[in-house]
Amino acid sequence: MKTKKILIEGYAYTASGILFNLMDPDERQITIDDIATGLTNNCRWNGQVRRFYSVAEHSLRCWWMYKGEAGKTIKPQFPWQLHYEKNVGLALLLHDSEEAYWGDTIRPIKSLLPARLTVKMAELRYTIMRKYGVTEDYQEIIDHYDNLMLEWEFENVVTHENYLHVKSMLPDENTKKMFLDAFFLLSS
Repeated sequence: MKTKKILIEGYAYTASGILFNLMDPDERQITIDDIATGLTNNCRWNGQVRRFYSVAEHSLRCWWMYKGEAGKTIKPQFPWQLHYEKNVGLALLLHDSEEAYWGDTIRPIKSLLPARLTVKMAELRYTIMRKYGVTEDYQEIIDHYDNLMLEWEFENVVTHENYLHVKSMLPDENTKKMFLDAFFLLSS
């Protein structure tokens, strides 16, 4: 009896059935649906949360936090300002997009990984961002909101006695749709 080889070193299967090369990705194989599916199904904090909390929800919350703060301080009056706001929003939405293929690696583990792997993860992230139109480097903004969300998540999703106090937690079944809706809004 022959068995089909289902695990291939350096590759990952996507929900759409693509055999994806992690070490030498082909941009043509990257799809927003696979990204949304992967991020929606990946739990943050290594799964050590009081309820499932996806990378997709984290990414949406980073964008919402930025949008809320930017909306208070920046009133776009010119087309380039609106483009900037959308591009930053898209960068925040996609800032962990490589995790759709690599999985969510918590920071304490990421710092122990060989540099070769962390470079490959970052290369995939930037390939995805370029593919979807993020042309500038917004790393400082991304780091700022990612760290703010990390603190919020720790206090509200990881350690809080009653996580239900957070009124706006997303129902899991809507997260993928909300992620895709945000993507199409920001990339239009």
